[in-house]
Amino acid sequence: MRAALDRERFGPWALVPGASSGIGKEFARQIAASGINVVLVARRDALLAELGRAISQEFDVQYRALAMDLSQEGFIAGLADATHDLDIGLVVSNAGTPNPGEFQKLDRQLLQTTLRLNTMAHLDIAHHSGFPSGGGRVSSKL
Repeated sequence: MRAALDRERFGPWALVPGASSGIGKEFARQIAASGINVVLVARRDALLAELGRAISQEFDVQYRALAMDLSQEGFIAGLADATHDLDIGLVVSNAGTPNPGEFQKLDRQLLQTTLRLNTMAHLDIAHHSGFPSGGGRVSSKL
């Protein structure tokens, strides 16, 4: 099932953190199928480039692939710099990762990094993408 998005409402560009695989990849595909250009963000540059080329050809949209680690403090400055020239009206904040296993046996640093990615990264993106005009929307899988 495909959900058609209104390009007039959301504008020419959407931001999809966590686009390299899984649900984020499918969000990016469906957004592109609606004729909205996509900014693809994740750590794995090769997967982003592959997805970008595929959706660009299939749906005749533009893409920008940004390889960055959203679990790193201060990533938002790089994201802002790489997208300052785009009119982004939709954000689907989908980046995240699980840490299966026994909690007490997991490395504390790994847990802190995961916490940062799964919570604070979404806060940073939503805060940065505030959409003061009220036209855009921020969505998160969390």
